[in-house]
Amino acid sequence: MAVIAATNPVTYPILVTNPDPDSANSKSLSITVSPGQVVLKLQPYLGTDVRVRNSFNMGLTIEGATNTAVMLLINGIQGGNATIGTVVQNNDGSITYTAPPVVPTPGNAVQLKVVNVDNPNVFLTRYIAVLNPVAVLESATPMSFAVGTASIVVQGKDFINGATVLMNGSPVTTTFDSGMQLTATLNLTQPGDLDIQILNPAPGPATSSDLIAQVQGTAPVPAVSPEDASRFLVQATFGPTDEEIHHLSLIGYQAWLNEQFNMQPTKMEPGVEQAILFNNPSCAVGDVKCNATLYMQNNQAQIYVENAFWQHNLSASDQLRQRVQYALSEIFVDSGVDATIQHMPRGEANYYDTLGADAFGNFRQLLEDFTLNPMMGKYLSMLGNHKGNAATDPDENYAREVMQLSTIGLYQLNDNGRQKLDGTGQPIPTYSNDDVMGLAKVLTGFSWSAPGNTSDTAWSSCSMYVGTGYGEDLLPM
Repeated sequence: MAVIAATNPVTYPILVTNPDPDSANSKSLSITVSPGQVVLKLQPYLGTDVRVRNSFNMGLTIEGATNTAVMLLINGIQGGNATIGTVVQNNDGSITYTAPPVVPTPGNAVQLKVVNVDNPNVFLTRYIAVLNPVAVLESATPMSFAVGTASIVVQGKDFINGATVLMNGSPVTTTFDSGMQLTATLNLTQPGDLDIQILNPAPGPATSSDLIAQVQGTAPVPAVSPEDASRFLVQATFGPTDEEIHHLSLIGYQAWLNEQFNMQPTKMEPGVEQAILFNNPSCAVGDVKCNATLYMQNNQAQIYVENAFWQHNLSASDQLRQRVQYALSEIFVDSGVDATIQHMPRGEANYYDTLGADAFGNFRQLLEDFTLNPMMGKYLSMLGNHKGNAATDPDENYAREVMQLSTIGLYQLNDNGRQKLDGTGQPIPTYSNDDVMGLAKVLTGFSWSAPGNTSDTAWSSCSMYVGTGYGEDLLPM
């Protein structure tokens, strides 16, 4: 018996050679090594977004097959069409999808299916979200106004039915005339610059570039200079717009802070869950194994959480909370670099939302909430921490870290922040190893929250999913 190692299908000439003396070869035969397991991979691995009329490329690799040809379908139609977009395979093997001129309906998602030509049973699917275009604002009439009610006609291209004119960043009553013209009613109360933009509706809402009109009269004296407002907002947000600088300069620091304190938090977890559902086959609510795989053993690394993070930081209105939340995440760390956390994107996003919910609260509540979040329990190995016995002690990881990094620190400090020193000039520790061991004994008995389920499975494994916004990865321990 002979073993032939071949990573891809290929045809080999086979013959048998007898040994000396008088060595001789048999007749040659051709043996074909058939395809084994064929694996298709797309880069980017997840579904992606593309605006109408735009294209994007995806790398395609095929393992286990010499024939790299594939059949490409959009919503089951080979090659797609003008309504749902078209797809082609390029000479280098990559794939290019071109979005249609109008967002497809119903919904705005299309399914790309890549089928191996040698074995049609081998295929992969990815969802692509087609977004509205970004409106192009070219002109507005008039460009000079008196204080009071006025009408403005804006012209450009790529206006979508439902587009809104923005006046200094705020929407005003708008009439859709055509894809090239909108008419809006303005209620002008203050002289000065008037920032005009266009916001196309979802999916993929985005604002156009702006035009600066003028409201005649004596502009009010700003409470804060635009320069100081800009500097303050650079520190308090993830980057201000012209409208935000203008707004703060008129109302002042305290009024702006009050506005931010009163805004509802923009949560990350719902967006992450939506992305998971969009890019993966759905599971029946009662299918525990399927849902555990989908939500608690996800293999998409950080992409879901990172996408939601950037989307919120760039577009959320509660910018002060977003900035404080990010600062808290640098202190109360729950790192997605950890493989266990990385594979629970809903839970990781929920932990980040927990920090946001407590961003303007008190430290005592913050300490309790992040301690009882199951992602912190997984990251610092407190979840499932047993009380210990004669041979073993409770896990001390979280007990040590919560004192060292999250609360009192290693050394006692004076009011000016400098370390207190003992009689020999050495820093005075804030806690000892006995304190760590004692706190570790307190921090036992916490595990996944599974109301009504007292089985060993509920204690040791995370596998429950009971609907959108629920599950052991989201419930406090």
